Amino acid sequence: MKKSILNRLFSVLLCMILTFGLTACSEKNVQSDGAEKNVMAAEKEEPKGFSAEAIESIEWLRQDMALEENIAGAVAYLGYRAQEDKAPLTDWMKLYNMNLIEMMPFLLEIPEENILGPGYGDVYCIVPRDEITSLAVNYVTWKTTGTESHAEASEILYRSEYAEPVLVFVNSQGNAAQPDIEINLVANNGAEATWYPQVDEYHDPILPMNENRELLLMDFWYYGVVTGLEFPENLNEYSWWSVPTEDEIAFCNWVNNDWSIFMYQDNADPPYAGTVELYDISDMNYDLVYTGFWCMEGDCLRLEISDYNGYVVSGSFPVLIQPEGYSLYVEQDRETGICPPFFEEGMTSTDLWQAYG
Repeated sequence: MKKSILNRLFSVLLCMILTFGLTACSEKNVQSDGAEKNVMAAEKEEPKGFSAEAIESIEWLRQDMALEENIAGAVAYLGYRAQEDKAPLTDWMKLYNMNLIEMMPFLLEIPEENILGPGYGDVYCIVPRDEITSLAVNYVTWKTTGTESHAEASEILYRSEYAEPVLVFVNSQGNAAQPDIEINLVANNGAEATWYPQVDEYHDPILPMNENRELLLMDFWYYGVVTGLEFPENLNEYSWWSVPTEDEIAFCNWVNNDWSIFMYQDNADPPYAGTVELYDISDMNYDLVYTGFWCMEGDCLRLEISDYNGYVVSGSFPVLIQPEGYSLYVEQDRETGICPPFFEEGMTSTDLWQAYG
């Protein structure tokens, strides 16, 4: 009997020891797990990301892209950075792209791991359509088979299913039509694009198109063209427009409902490209009201005109031309707010069209 009682006491004592031991182990595990979670939480407290202002500009750009189903992403050509240029990249960007940066501040906040390439060459910014667009950036080499050349991926620079904006340095291999970078984008809505970044003679990106000749990427450099002014409500209409050359707008009859403008390339003294004539056509007659001089000044149409009473209008007016060259979009002077005579009262911008016949 006594032996039975002792056995029971021993069993109880053993259970208590085991229980306390398990509890202690459990507490250790909880403490260990908790410490691990705290470390992970601490790592997540300071993620590499964009400021609220930068995020807002990205969202603004993505809202614009969302208006076109076939657009897989947006691009901007930021210029050529020489190999010997040792200035910080942000300083270089401010020097050549300050207008665009004012509208798209995220450009200065792109993290170092998303800056791709050797650090010199043509610089492009790529922005995916949305947060769940995949992006692959590859180095490529060009191979020739018969009379055709094709690119072969040689190194992966960036790959993500949830891509962020990136900056890419692109160099040709002795041939401007054969850049060393390939861009592949696939958006959540099915839009996709493959692009070998290059620009034309006017430094406008040569963007890929589908079989219906619809653009697959959006050029967002134009955001910097109208910096400091209110964007029109129908801004998306101007997404594919560019700054015109003097040759593109000369010797054309540009009109709106009340005015007709002729710009000639003749013997005007530099820096002007030629003379200009403004006709009032509101009463169905061509009444010459203003004469003077014009030229392109950066992304602005410079006008120096006066009427027969000596009233002078002088200003530089931001201007864009429609891709086919049939229409101009003109804004008030950025610095002074002055408007050309062919603006309607109270308006800060207008469209002009080419007249025929």
